[in-house]
Amino acid sequence: MGGFTADAEVQICISQAGLTLGNFAQGDHHTSTSNQARWRCRLATPAEDLPITRKPANVDIVSKVEYILKSYFENVEKRREGLPSVKYLASMVNLSPGYLSDLLKKETGLNAQDHIHHYIIEQAKNILVQTNFSISEIAYSLGFEYPQYFSRLFKQKTGRTPLEYRLQN
Repeated sequence: MGGFTADAEVQICISQAGLTLGNFAQGDHHTSTSNQARWRCRLATPAEDLPITRKPANVDIVSKVEYILKSYFENVEKRREGLPSVKYLASMVNLSPGYLSDLLKKETGLNAQDHIHHYIIEQAKNILVQTNFSISEIAYSLGFEYPQYFSRLFKQKTGRTPLEYRLQN
């Protein structure tokens, strides 16, 4: 049959990498030796030879999330719907909520929910300093259904109540 067999492909890969079959552990009951060797050969390829890097894509996702949050809070109709959820953010960048949260945590140290909270708190700080709106008005304008939840979140994230923050700034 004119093509390579899996074992021949593995032998070529191993020899190109300057390895011998002795460098590989024997396969377990889930993976054949040739499949295990093929995967290890791929993993042994130097990083600079790999065509794809995820770093720029991850940074791009972080920028998209920040843009989505900014757009969400600039849209009065969206704010009336309530606070953005992790599920909403994930759907906007075509990722699962768990994967998005893990990716953001890896890239920025904050998971998706923390990104949402951080954005809300920064918006609230600006409104508190620049306006005389009541705490309830600010909470409702940011999409909170209950002002108490806003005040509790604000204190949890800043260590001060919204009123204390306003008076000190």
